[in-house]
Amino acid sequence: MKRLLLRLFVGATIVSAGTATAADLNNGPAPLVRWSGCYAGGAAGLGAGYTSWRDVSTPGDIDAKGAFNTANSDMSGAVFGAQTGCDYQYASSWVFGISGMAARSDIAATNQDQFNATWTFRNRVDWLATIAGRWGYAIDRSLLYIRGGAAWDSNRLEIEARGFNLGTPLTTRLGWTAGAGMEWAFAPRLSAFLEFNYYNFGTQNIGFIGNPAANRPFIIGSYQTVETFQVGVNYSFWSL
Repeated sequence: MKRLLLRLFVGATIVSAGTATAADLNNGPAPLVRWSGCYAGGAAGLGAGYTSWRDVSTPGDIDAKGAFNTANSDMSGAVFGAQTGCDYQYASSWVFGISGMAARSDIAATNQDQFNATWTFRNRVDWLATIAGRWGYAIDRSLLYIRGGAAWDSNRLEIEARGFNLGTPLTTRLGWTAGAGMEWAFAPRLSAFLEFNYYNFGTQNIGFIGNPAANRPFIIGSYQTVETFQVGVNYSFWSL
């Protein structure tokens, strides 16, 4: 899934760049776009992710043999949300900006524990949010950019053992994001963009209630990454 998202992003960027160039050749020089100002818009796309599960408090839970092996879940799903931000164009063609994004998500997975056949994992990212800077280079109506900053997600995990629920903790993860994109101003106040983002939320210890009859709660260590490919539209509501 990760390779598919990367291929989609690279292919779409090449096609978009070619389309913009062809339009310029056919219609003659377009007026220079100034990217300085503030905008808001929406985006939607696909996402994929990876989550690991590892025993922390006691051996023999995730890994039934007690060897502390790490199980994993590969997630996939859709993501859609909104963004707003401001940019400043300087030195003729360079653009720097900051933006905020919040998105709903159904990126999820259900799979068997690879080291404990009686356990089933369920894992879902309910939402993603970022505060990030972006830096890019403007070529007439197109802006090529990279971005990076702080990221958050809401992650719900569940473990089922022989039909018995061992807990459904909900946790908010803090991490970082990095990505790249291309934006094209197709009208005086409207632009469309393609964007790929990688999110890393590190490792977090998460508690499960376990089996109340056995009075044995437990803690797992969980590492998580997410990748998204989105297309979107921005409206410039204020320009310098």
